[in-house]
Amino acid sequence: MAKVSFSKLNTIKTIPEGTVVIENSPVSVAHYLPLEKKMALIESVIAQSGSDEEGFFNIVKLRVYYEIEMLKAYTNISFTEKQLEDIQKLYDAITMNHVWEIVEKEIPEAERDYVWGSIMSLAREVTDYNHSALGILKMLSAQYGEESFSLDKINELLTKAQDPNELKLVKAAIGDMA
Repeated sequence: MAKVSFSKLNTIKTIPEGTVVIENSPVSVAHYLPLEKKMALIESVIAQSGSDEEGFFNIVKLRVYYEIEMLKAYTNISFTEKQLEDIQKLYDAITMNHVWEIVEKEIPEAERDYVWGSIMSLAREVTDYNHSALGILKMLSAQYGEESFSLDKINELLTKAQDPNELKLVKAAIGDMA
């Protein structure tokens, strides 16, 4: 089979977009977001949602930041700094005015599924890491500072733990390191 050079193919030169009308205002909606921008969007949602002190993500926060970041990335809708300071109020306004509901229909399902699926996968990976021996040791190091971080100090903290079964893996790791 003869090879065909990719540069000779008639590849897409511009990102296709559509338009929706919200409150009599035309809004441009991209049908595709370049990978670099998708990765920035996904990382932004994860960073803004933040895991709680137990290392888990709140699905509601993930969804709120997903919708706001999707609007920012895929449309020409802009938000003021003041609006972005109160995310809950902004999200309520977006929801009550059906802004996301209107815009999401114009973004191809494959795009939405890719971004949301990637956010959920990354949130699971971060949660798994937070609950791994390495994640727990890193958290303890950050919490108690590098100077006071020692295996003896960690062992002492773990000995005082409420649920010894929960931290069995960490204790085993410390035993291997000592």
